[in-house]
Amino acid sequence: MNAYQYLGVTQQTAEWALSNKSAFAVFAQSLEEASSTESLRHGVVIAGQLRMAASSDSPLLIIWNPEYSSGTGSELWGFMRLTGTYGILLSNNTVVVFERFLHVVSQRLQNLQLDTVFKHRSHPEIGKSLHTCLAGRGNEAWHASLAYFDGTAKSAQGQIPVVLCLGPSTEQREKMVSVLESEVAKLESLIDSANIAMDASRARPALEENWMKGVRRAFHSPIVSKQDSGGLVAAVPPLSSPIDPVEAPIARTLTFDDWIRHGSPLGENQRKILESQVLHRQPVRITGPAGSGKTLLMQLMAVQLMRESKDSNQSIRAMFVVHNASMHEEVFDRFCELGAEEFLEEKSSQFIEVSTLFEYCRGRVDMGDVSLIDTDAYESKQYQMATIHDCILSICGGKSFSDKDYPLLSQVIGNDDLAALFAMLLVWEIGIAIKGRGVSENRKLYVESSRPLSRFHGVMTQTERNLVFDIFEQYRYQVFEKQELLDSDDLVISAFQTLRAPLWQMQRRKLGYDYVFVDEAQLFNENERRLFSFLTNTKKQFVPIVLALDEAQEFRGMGSAGFALLGIPSMSEEKLDGVFRCTPKILELCFHIIQQTTDLFGADFPDFTKETVSLVPDNHKLAEKPLLVTGGEGWNIGKYVIGRAEKMRHANLRQVAVVIHAERYWSTVKAAAEKYARTRVVELVKRGDPINSNSPVIVLSRPDAIGGQEFDGVIAVGLEEGLVPPSVGGHTGLGAALEQQALREMYLSFSRARYRVEVCNAVRSTPTALLASAIKSKLIGLA
Repeated sequence: MNAYQYLGVTQQTAEWALSNKSAFAVFAQSLEEASSTESLRHGVVIAGQLRMAASSDSPLLIIWNPEYSSGTGSELWGFMRLTGTYGILLSNNTVVVFERFLHVVSQRLQNLQLDTVFKHRSHPEIGKSLHTCLAGRGNEAWHASLAYFDGTAKSAQGQIPVVLCLGPSTEQREKMVSVLESEVAKLESLIDSANIAMDASRARPALEENWMKGVRRAFHSPIVSKQDSGGLVAAVPPLSSPIDPVEAPIARTLTFDDWIRHGSPLGENQRKILESQVLHRQPVRITGPAGSGKTLLMQLMAVQLMRESKDSNQSIRAMFVVHNASMHEEVFDRFCELGAEEFLEEKSSQFIEVSTLFEYCRGRVDMGDVSLIDTDAYESKQYQMATIHDCILSICGGKSFSDKDYPLLSQVIGNDDLAALFAMLLVWEIGIAIKGRGVSENRKLYVESSRPLSRFHGVMTQTERNLVFDIFEQYRYQVFEKQELLDSDDLVISAFQTLRAPLWQMQRRKLGYDYVFVDEAQLFNENERRLFSFLTNTKKQFVPIVLALDEAQEFRGMGSAGFALLGIPSMSEEKLDGVFRCTPKILELCFHIIQQTTDLFGADFPDFTKETVSLVPDNHKLAEKPLLVTGGEGWNIGKYVIGRAEKMRHANLRQVAVVIHAERYWSTVKAAAEKYARTRVVELVKRGDPINSNSPVIVLSRPDAIGGQEFDGVIAVGLEEGLVPPSVGGHTGLGAALEQQALREMYLSFSRARYRVEVCNAVRSTPTALLASAIKSKLIGLA
């Protein structure tokens, strides 16, 4: 019994499939089994970069490549009838017909004509945008045809291009086209169901279907080590015991030679990736939970490249991209500690350039008399948020917004707890959807666009979009016209234009980098990610780039186009599963929290809970189970929090972080630290700010600045019901987005701790619902 009548595929996936015909031939042979697999309504099948799922409430099966996702929640779809009248599964040559379907979808959704060998015919006498073409190749192809519709159809996002195919059939074409005309009415439902199913798949578990084994083999590209390919490399050893975390600073003294020797603290997967030299064959993405050593591995890979090139007397230039100036200093120093100083000299024949993307863009753009908001990307973003917040107050202050016309913004405007979040959303919206999509001078295109320009754009009414554009124009006047400043997105977009110009195409082979490494890629927005592939030279058949990222640490969760869509196709995904920082009890709490995300912990996010192991034992003398404590009223909770931090210090925890999740508690905790703390107190302003790892300290931070750090103990403040996330009513989507952000922030905070995590709330407060299940599961104790 077939569960699904239709198959949907995105345009970019169809184009990708045509370059992987042998693998998709195997997939086409599995369509019969797929069409009757009910479990696809609740899970996702993964085969390399291919994804397959089904709508939960319609007879639709979909396939896509997440690397080609637009990140907007709306894709261009082509559909084919699987079963019933003129279904592809009735064909005796499914493979050839499926390939022809992919051609039609790929070409027509790009407004490209079909090749003449397809023998295309239009049928306006029956209906608009109805066509036929040959169903395959060779002599038999002349006896069967496909019928297809290519036009626009209404969806939840408005009128968008779409393709619908029927066939093959050996009957008269006119009969099949007549049936196709009646099918066109179903397109609105199919488009919406496809987008919803693709979006929902992020929260679905991966399925293990026996009939997919051959497909997985066809799409799988395993790591091939030097040993496998004939090189002489010692066998990969079992996972070694790490350096005692109490002596973690000692790890900073290890050189490259210390790390690669057998018996070193290098994890098994880290060593396997390093020895495989996979970056010589394709782009690489390294994923892993917080504390798994992604940055260290990339630095070892970079040094290995330099040494190999030096031994063979070859010149090589690599770029190691970091997010901000503080992280630049940290990574540069770490290269020196690894013994790679000689490769940091620009005149060296083997050169590693450590740079922020911001600094690189400044070098590519002729600024003239125009200035930047700030020379650091982080500071620029902070200024943008502050300015946009002022613009919001100027335009919206004192006004009322009805729930009917402003269902989203009516929940935000005037709510102090949501003001910072809304300003952050608009920084992203203005940078990506307005500037990045090129609609800065076209209000009508932004307001009335039938396709969402971003996820945020897609959930707003046209009235709300109009107001957002008002805020953008006020922001542009203040910064661009009045102060004559460029913000970070202006700079990146300007650099992108120069990198796309013919001059760079001519210079690129000489001036581009042989290899590019990008640390913490989750921190870069879509405009910035578009630059990555242009940084490299064109000497290889692939983009020689290595990305390290943990999507759970991108707590805004704004979404971005897939890397293949941004110019980096065919990436190898390598996962790290050893955590060198947290005890098992802290790690278990972190994973429990992140598993509650609906947009992250799914088939496309590595399920670290199944394979990750902590290398810090629970029975360590400093380790304790995570704990929830309460003390102090809301107005004086600061004294209690600093008291808890000092108690950790007295228990011989050298460095303690106090992460304040509820903004209303920031000033009282900071004031208490200045008055009552006996240990030196440092305020962490931005991600990557240096902290002396040898000095006892209490660090005050907000969640967005704590990433990249590690501490003996962490105290999370203000995870109370109604505060984190802030309460909203009347807009389910906004409430869900705030909850997802809160989960990511909690994961980020908890995963900074080696031995202890405490959640500190005010007396008589109720723990946030996000903690309730952790308490119920006894992952957090009660004081």
